[in-house]
Amino acid sequence: MRHVCKGVDCRQDFVPRPNIPNQQYCGKLACQRERRAQWQRRKLAEDPDYREHQRKAKGNWREKHCAYMRNYRRSHPDYQQRDRLQRRDRRRRTAVSVATETHSAVNMDACTSEPVVTPLESGYFRVCRVSSVGSERAVKMDVCPCGSLVQLVMVKEDRTIVPGNGGAP
Repeated sequence: MRHVCKGVDCRQDFVPRPNIPNQQYCGKLACQRERRAQWQRRKLAEDPDYREHQRKAKGNWREKHCAYMRNYRRSHPDYQQRDRLQRRDRRRRTAVSVATETHSAVNMDACTSEPVVTPLESGYFRVCRVSSVGSERAVKMDVCPCGSLVQLVMVKEDRTIVPGNGGAP
């Protein structure tokens, strides 16, 4: 009896081994790797003891090979660049969520087309340079075009523009 291999890139007919009646993958190395990876994903999802054992084994390996990632990044500049871009994108997403949740000072890179959770009131504002805003965090992704981070401070809601001074506070 012939079976079709479940390997994603294989899908070839094979004759199963007699001692493995429900064999679903052929004997090719790539198909066996795929089978093992699927088994491990399923085991990690279902078995908390196995998950804990794997976590400890990875931690032990990292302790014994602490310079591995540093050396890998040094010898793979394409990985380093991709990682840098992913981290930058992750920081931007975090900055937007921090800005909408805590009303922190955020530079222009964190702006999105999504509506602001709490819209600003109509009025006049003063632009102040800040490195941090009191106890709130100031989020800074990249260098701001003006060279620093700014905070908008409401001056007065009903202020009228005085002719001649350009309305400056």
